Amino acid sequence: MHLYLIRHAQARPTGGAVRTDAERPLTRGGEQDAVSVGRVLAATDPEIGLILTSPLTRAVQTGDRIAGVFDAPPERRITDNLAPGFRPGAIVEEILAIGSDAHVILIGHQPDIGALLSRLVANGMRAAIAFGPGATAFLTATPMGEKIDAQLQWLLTPRLAGPILEQMNSRRTP
Repeated sequence: MHLYLIRHAQARPTGGAVRTDAERPLTRGGEQDAVSVGRVLAATDPEIGLILTSPLTRAVQTGDRIAGVFDAPPERRITDNLAPGFRPGAIVEEILAIGSDAHVILIGHQPDIGALLSRLVANGMRAAIAFGPGATAFLTATPMGEKIDAQLQWLLTPRLAGPILEQMNSRRTP
């Protein structure tokens, strides 16, 4: 199983037309960051078949921007199991139901997405993990009964996505 844990990209603050935290849209920079991260993911793992997002606007928009760069866009689903304050056990159950060969993106919020990463790789121990907007953690994971045994393979920030894409593109052109 391949799991990609992503904090939603940069969003506008509340105020003006944005009345609640739940409806905060991505900024233009956040949209660009999500596309950059999506391009890296599409190039490195075109088998990603599912994007699960929090129901909040900024998470859904992050998933839409990421999916939009795939040749065959992954299915997108909204789940309350990634809403702010979610219970990590509930999203683990949802992931386990998808299947052990799945390649899945999970888009949520901080501090919850960091807590989920900590639970998956540190076996429930509290590990402090900085997760800025648009940050992505790639895990390889094996279902173990009702739990998931995961290993962190890499972390990506939107700031690093651009140089990685440039390097990938320079290798493709002679």
